[in-house]
Amino acid sequence: SISRDNMSNMPLGTASVEGRELVNGMRQRIVENFQERMQLRRSLIELEDQNVQNSIEVSKRQLQVVQWSENSGLAQKKGKNAAANMTKQDFAAEILASGNGEVVEAWQECEQLRKAIMKNNAMKKNIAKRLRHNEKEAENFRDEMGDKITGEDRRELMELQYQVGRLELENMELEQHRIVHES
Repeated sequence: SISRDNMSNMPLGTASVEGRELVNGMRQRIVENFQERMQLRRSLIELEDQNVQNSIEVSKRQLQVVQWSENSGLAQKKGKNAAANMTKQDFAAEILASGNGEVVEAWQECEQLRKAIMKNNAMKKNIAKRLRHNEKEAENFRDEMGDKITGEDRRELMELQYQVGRLELENMELEQHRIVHES
């Protein structure tokens, strides 16, 4: 292992093979950490976009179901107070029992979409946790780099971290821009 004292006594550009390997390993860790962080953020953005699309589809199908319930006279059949006090399960049973094929399908698709949204939210929570872990690793790595690397190599690695941060920001902006245009 190369200590700070050993590195600072070496002339710039003539670091030992061990020192070069350490710097190259750190450079690789910076890049891998960045790539993982970008993939995690991209996954979060894609899941959120999918949830928005699913929510729109749920709203369309709910409108179809509500229109059917109004046109079928469900409120009049059950009495306005009884219809207003129906549980979701009672309403679903009524739709499945007396709704036409389109309405039944719309209701079932609503339920599938809601489950997909819940599943996506659970995945987003897991990914956000992994992202926090990744960011903590990057922070710990910066601290570790300060203890192990000095001089020109440290400047080079700090410059790489700066470039990674700048790319990260640009990447997030491009990803958001792409999603806005696709929606």
